[in-house]
Amino acid sequence: MWGKRYVQNLLSYSHVLSNRDRDRFSEVSSLEGRAQTAAKLLKSLNFASAQVWSKTESLLTAEVQRHRINPHYIDPWQIARDSHRLFEKVLEVYHQGKAPQSLATVIGPECGRVRKSVSTPDPRTLGLVSMQVHYTGQKLLEPLSDAERILIEDYFKVLDDHLYMPLQRAYEVAANHSEHSAPLAACKPCCLRVVALPRKYVRK
Repeated sequence: MWGKRYVQNLLSYSHVLSNRDRDRFSEVSSLEGRAQTAAKLLKSLNFASAQVWSKTESLLTAEVQRHRINPHYIDPWQIARDSHRLFEKVLEVYHQGKAPQSLATVIGPECGRVRKSVSTPDPRTLGLVSMQVHYTGQKLLEPLSDAERILIEDYFKVLDDHLYMPLQRAYEVAANHSEHSAPLAACKPCCLRVVALPRKYVRK
């Protein structure tokens, strides 16, 4: 499912690139080009994260108050550290030239850990982390060329999906069943539909 989803995007890259960026695509997608893009993004990660936290906080402050979420459950420094660590892992995989779907095995467990640590006191605080990561990715994409942006945005989408959806928890539960168990067979169609759904339709 992951492979099909992101490889299809790769095949359509050439149709959205300008002629100038199409000529540079092979250069940007080389290991050397990826290294330059990753280094550039790592350098701007701290500043982007700080800018985005202000946006996240302003967007959700009213909701936190309205839903009476205990502010002691919200640790901006921990959220920033978790976000930074996840993006470092994403950029490392990008730098190595691996496909976006390979991120699933690299960041899946870490996303599961972040989800669990943040949502244990109050599951609603997970929205802060999800927004922080999503908008940080958007901010990092802004200064990139079209070719760079198209190459790396699917890596950020994988991170978004793994943090937003409880995939790691689902994997851990599924691992306790045999391949042909009735509960797993019953859940499989639903799980596949959830993975394919746009994010706005997915609920915890």
